[in-house]
Amino acid sequence: MRESIKKNLETLSKEQLIYIIDKFDHLYCIVSEICVSESKLHIESKEAVSKIRKQCYDIQFDVDIADENIGDYINMKLGKITPGEYRKIVLKIDKGKR
Repeated sequence: MRESIKKNLETLSKEQLIYIIDKFDHLYCIVSEICVSESKLHIESKEAVSKIRKQCYDIQFDVDIADENIGDYINMKLGKITPGEYRKIVLKIDKGKR
């Protein structure tokens, strides 16, 4: 594991880690369903691969553990801070300045 990712994960609260685990668990369930559909010949292999790739691509934006602001992003997703507050954190906008 890269040191930066390890550092990011070590700074997260239990609630934030549970959020990440839940997102990956959801991904694995969806991938499993896609695989079952393909094995039952309900969808073509190429379609299954395409769907799995899309799910993996989508999770990158929801759980980017390499992002230094992952804790703040999760807090925004959990409703603890507003999207505006998150934006200010990411852009490093001082609350006192305009």
